[in-house]
Amino acid sequence: KLTYNPNTYTLTGKGSFGKMKVEITSDDQVDVVLSNANGTVVNGSLTVTGAKDVKVTGVSSSALIDGETTITCAGDILMENTGTGNVIGTNIETNLAVNSARSVTIKNVGTEGNRSYAIYGRADITCSGNVEIVSSNGMAIWDPIVVTGAEDVKIKAAGRAIWDGRGDPDTIMTKIECSGKVEITSDTAAALHAGNLIINGATDVTISGNRNDGATIGGNVTITCSGPVVLENTGSGKAVSGELKYTPTHTQKYEIKTGTTAESAEVVYPGESGTGY
Repeated sequence: KLTYNPNTYTLTGKGSFGKMKVEITSDDQVDVVLSNANGTVVNGSLTVTGAKDVKVTGVSSSALIDGETTITCAGDILMENTGTGNVIGTNIETNLAVNSARSVTIKNVGTEGNRSYAIYGRADITCSGNVEIVSSNGMAIWDPIVVTGAEDVKIKAAGRAIWDGRGDPDTIMTKIECSGKVEITSDTAAALHAGNLIINGATDVTISGNRNDGATIGGNVTITCSGPVVLENTGSGKAVSGELKYTPTHTQKYEIKTGTTAESAEVVYPGESGTGY
């Protein structure tokens, strides 16, 4: 069922739809709200343009959206699956493209281990607010994520936060450009299982995983940041498997510390003002 309320400027869809394209051409600030209490919301691609807020929620054991998802809006995006399935994508990698938004929040409960994803594919997100991608029991993202223009970025999962094990690492990699905090964490696995990571413009960076047979970040890392940077493996493996490049955006002196714990970390490099490591 698809209805529109002209008093609240809300387009509401309840149930399961096929391929859907919503194009708002009115000057009114229209919200798009899609939901399904039992199953997939959009069983195909979803395209939304010209909306204010976009909300897709439901309870599904497969996915809320099982197709390419492209959203351009002026407000906030919320996609949340409180069932055991994914938010976007199931058996075939399905990508998310956010061309313009304020904040972007994508959450699922999922199943334990590495059998469910918030996004089963890659994500390209351009927004002016916060980005939050969380999987309570599963993985957050299957492929690389590129974030541009955001404030805080949080990617958290019980399993791998980002898989990123495919493609050319020189052209396809996880890249975050933001003005606030970056948190990429996994409770039981890698923060970035494989692939390279670039973080630019952040104020604080925390990347933490729990991996014995590899590294928290399974590739090279390039970080430009004005505040503290913490790269951590709470398991017995490495923090970074490849090369680390750090450039401070402040002009003060700093220290690089390494150790098995934060408490036992010792200074290995006293950074000079305005120089990288």
